[in-house]
Amino acid sequence: MTARAAAGPLRRSLKGARAVAAAPTYTTTRDTTQRVHGGWRRVRIEFEYQSRNFQRHNHDPAGCDLIVCWEDNWPEAPLEVIELKSRVRGLGASFRAGG
Repeated sequence: MTARAAAGPLRRSLKGARAVAAAPTYTTTRDTTQRVHGGWRRVRIEFEYQSRNFQRHNHDPAGCDLIVCWEDNWPEAPLEVIELKSRVRGLGASFRAGG
């Protein structure tokens, strides 16, 4: 499963983000919107298996707002990183607790 596919069911935990259009190349999802103070703003998201792949693929941080990945292995990333692995663990605990 790709990080992009895993993100679908986690939309609520991703601050209400929804994909408007996806691109086959970098930036992976170009026109995503995110709820901000009652409105929406465009967010350019790159999906990677590991956050450090963003650097390995020579992506320009100026062309992206957010990295969504399965595993965050880049503590000094110049962008916000959302690690899906830890979000999925949190969801599992919430399901077990009945909430």
